[in-house]
Amino acid sequence: MGNDWSTICQAVSGAGKSRASATSVSAVLISCWCTTALAGVLVCALWWKAGDRRKKAWPLYGRFVLLLVFASIAGSIYSGASMSFKDTVFQSEQFHNENQNRLSFKEYRSKQASLYAEAYSWNAVAAIFYGFKVLFMFSAKIQIMDRLVFFSYLMPSPSLTQQYRDRVLKIQDCFFYFIYFSCAAGCCLLFAQAYHDQLSSSKFFDASKAYNEGNIGLGNQSYTDAFKFRDEGEFIRSFQLILEGCVLAFIVLVFVIVGGRCIMRIHRQMQRSLLNPSKDTDDLQLKMYCTVGVVFVSFLIRSAFILYLAALSSSINSRECVFNPQCKRCGSCQCSWRHLYVWNEYTPQLETAINLVSSPVTLLAVLWGMTSVRIRQVCTPRS
Repeated sequence: MGNDWSTICQAVSGAGKSRASATSVSAVLISCWCTTALAGVLVCALWWKAGDRRKKAWPLYGRFVLLLVFASIAGSIYSGASMSFKDTVFQSEQFHNENQNRLSFKEYRSKQASLYAEAYSWNAVAAIFYGFKVLFMFSAKIQIMDRLVFFSYLMPSPSLTQQYRDRVLKIQDCFFYFIYFSCAAGCCLLFAQAYHDQLSSSKFFDASKAYNEGNIGLGNQSYTDAFKFRDEGEFIRSFQLILEGCVLAFIVLVFVIVGGRCIMRIHRQMQRSLLNPSKDTDDLQLKMYCTVGVVFVSFLIRSAFILYLAALSSSINSRECVFNPQCKRCGSCQCSWRHLYVWNEYTPQLETAINLVSSPVTLLAVLWGMTSVRIRQVCTPRS
């Protein structure tokens, strides 16, 4: 199996080709984020102009749209910074392949350290805005749970007492607070990673400067320190990925249990005419089912991919998978997890496709689903 992954790793590890692929797919993702942000800003402006008419619709709609806009802005900045990081890493590898045996040790190390300094400076920015993106995006997506619980348990019904509805509301609040706290903890881990990446960038810059000045001893020390800070940042990142994967798995479980129960209850209420079926309520029901399905699938795909990244990150940072400097990154003497890591790095289409489906596309679908007929009527300017 190790030799198979080594062959696959070598087949995809072309810096020039991967650099072009990463740039093109990241440009598509950034465009989708910007489109989602513009749609959210337009809806938010119409909602704000509605004035007192907003009281006739879902009161949390404005907060939901703002969260969507903030998530889209953070997502576009993260995607841009991540694209710059990968592009600079590919530049460094291309430089390594072309100049390792052509330049002197001092010239080679100086340029290589300079490229690494730029790369990890961008990675620090990407880590910060990834944290904001996750916080705002999770907060926006789980608003659909508020809508589901409202229509199935919180609306006046002869079969439910006020005490029971209050209990449901408290459980919902506990769920929301748990998600917010988990996202905040993930943000703290990402900020810690960004701090270590910035330290690594600073040390790489010091190494490049020392090599330029001919101080090879100081340059080697700074170079070693830079990789130490980088490894510490990657170790923290692996913890963040594990946390995010567990939270996503928990959200998927809640959607299966609570979401399914709420949908069945809403369906029964529609059958009993407790919601006075009409064209508007039928439209609302259809949108709710579609939105719940899209959000559930997006959380499911995202949780599987994040857990895969968490396993990958944890494995390459373990003692059993230490990088062997005696052979290349795709050499047969490296462990299979490291081959898989390189394959993932040089195949940006997979990660971008998953980010595209689970982030901006899903947010647009949620925006469509949350905008009921009544909300559209409230947001429509009066003639």
